[in-house]
Amino acid sequence: MSTITDLPAFVDHPDTIAFVGRSHLAYRESWLRAYKKKQSIKGVQRSISLNFPALLAFPFWCGYRKLYLPLAGFTLLIFPAILFEIFSGTLLPSWIYILFFLYAGTRANGLYLSRIIRFFEKNLNDKDEEDRARLIRRKGGTSVTSGALALLAFILSLVAEFQAGVLLAETLGFDVSHVYTS
Repeated sequence: MSTITDLPAFVDHPDTIAFVGRSHLAYRESWLRAYKKKQSIKGVQRSISLNFPALLAFPFWCGYRKLYLPLAGFTLLIFPAILFEIFSGTLLPSWIYILFFLYAGTRANGLYLSRIIRFFEKNLNDKDEEDRARLIRRKGGTSVTSGALALLAFILSLVAEFQAGVLLAETLGFDVSHVYTS
């Protein structure tokens, strides 16, 4: 149960601003717009608002924003699907992937807010100012390295997906010799 009751004060708190970093104003705007409509923090966390980076590259966005649990969930969903396609010789319909990315892109802002609230409730209750600042710097903000690693894993999954399609086409008797030539 969340102990934060005043979302506008929470998103404007200096610790929250430091945690989110440079994009604070964009996230703030999204969260407060949803709060005006929903009038509850739970409503904001469940609200739908489009986050283009998450829509286009959800794994990169999760890694960049240090959302490692959703990134692991994404991996646990996508990689078995790719392995299924490779080993079964059956491609999943592309609309499944499109729906997943649409869902992730429209729920990303609420997911990020939930992560921030959990972080502050769990970690910063009894810390002095120096410990708070150090913990916020370490756990908050962004990580280009994590984002790049997640993006690399995503690109590798796309390559595997392409390879699964080529293998399936070959097993169905299609000529795929032109696929690998320049």
